[in-house]
Amino acid sequence: MSESTRLRSNENIKRFTLVDSQGESLTNDSFDSINAIAPKSSTVSAPAQTAQSTTAAIILAANSTRKRLIVQNTGTTIIKLSLGGTNPTATAYHVALQACAAADDGTGGSYIDESWTGVVRAISSAAGGTLVVTELT
Repeated sequence: MSESTRLRSNENIKRFTLVDSQGESLTNDSFDSINAIAPKSSTVSAPAQTAQSTTAAIILAANSTRKRLIVQNTGTTIIKLSLGGTNPTATAYHVALQACAAADDGTGGSYIDESWTGVVRAISSAAGGTLVVTELT
């Protein structure tokens, strides 16, 4: 490594160059510190399966610090989601999650969102629906 590319502890970065997968150089002069490009740390909710009936319910409360949410259908019914204040119905919803071929076989639909911080509601197409909800903050 040449002297010009070595960093000392606590040294501010004024200019750096990234190279993308096509070999194109990307230069950025706006970062003052290596901390500006450090990955975000997250905490994750405890894993748990949730039962979902044919009556709509909140499955995830609003959270302004949420970085990502993941909902996966683990049951053999279709799960429909709505984002915000309106309950989903059989015909009005934002996202439909495919049912598993067999309970907990990993083939159920999933929804991943990295920007929504509002409430999430769900309804099952039939009795016995199940899903897992993961929230990263």
